[in-house]
Amino acid sequence: MLNRISRRPVRLLLCISALLVSTVLHAQETLITESGVLGGRKQLHRIPTSMLTSSNNIVAIYLPPEYEASDQRYPVVYLLNGAGGSYEHFTSWTNGPRKASDLILAGRIQPMILVIPTRPWGSGHHLEFTDYLVQELIPFVDTHYRTIADRSSRGIGGWSLGGGNALGSVLARADVFSAAA
Repeated sequence: MLNRISRRPVRLLLCISALLVSTVLHAQETLITESGVLGGRKQLHRIPTSMLTSSNNIVAIYLPPEYEASDQRYPVVYLLNGAGGSYEHFTSWTNGPRKASDLILAGRIQPMILVIPTRPWGSGHHLEFTDYLVQELIPFVDTHYRTIADRSSRGIGGWSLGGGNALGSVLARADVFSAAA
């Protein structure tokens, strides 16, 4: 009888622990959508952040066509939006995956993972955003994808104000990024 009674609190504790762990894991990131793009995959994630003011932190990630068929690790390029931009530029007028695919097929660059945060930001905020990239986004990408997780294989670029912010980020954190465009 005593043995049955002592197991109930343990089972209850295990159930509560499992619920808490699943809630914490869910709060870490959410895969919103996934679709095929140029033989590769585009994934949209909502990643909570303690560093940025908005809770709407969506990140688009493009995995090259070779990603699924191999166990190779890939370099990563972070593409920053200009003022008012969003991850939708990922497959619209900037079309990062198509441009990357064309350059890969032409033998001008190697296959890579492209990451586009949907955080429009203007000048004067690049240091705060760089802190977010380095402390929260890069660890997320390096943990969830097969990346070459070192400075020599990590670049940053952008369009519009994002280009200036990419330059500011690489100058501020030359220990993290090897190139800016």
